[in-house]
Amino acid sequence: MYGVSASSFFGGCSLITQLEDEETATVLRQKGWTLDDALNHFTEKTHAPILGRSKTPVVWQEMVLDHGDMPGLSKDTIVDIWVSSDDAVRVLDKGYKIIHASGDYFYLASRS
Repeated sequence: MYGVSASSFFGGCSLITQLEDEETATVLRQKGWTLDDALNHFTEKTHAPILGRSKTPVVWQEMVLDHGDMPGLSKDTIVDIWVSSDDAVRVLDKGYKIIHASGDYFYLASRS
């Protein structure tokens, strides 16, 4: 069994908000970073203590499929496939382990 202990999340809405934030845009310009560079830096910093405790980080599929090469994302990371089962093979082909919980077969949500 994997020692899963934490999840780092960067959702699509959060990314759009960051691009529109002037302070964030200024820092990105000063560092010469794209938003994906900043996401990679964030991933390196947040996953290091998880991996350092022999635990396994878990991310959503977007981290692997939508943000280019992510050197800060260890191949030990488990990727949650939640959008489409078609994405499972794409993530596996990149060398990651997956949790296959794609919405095209099932999706659990709570009722308000």
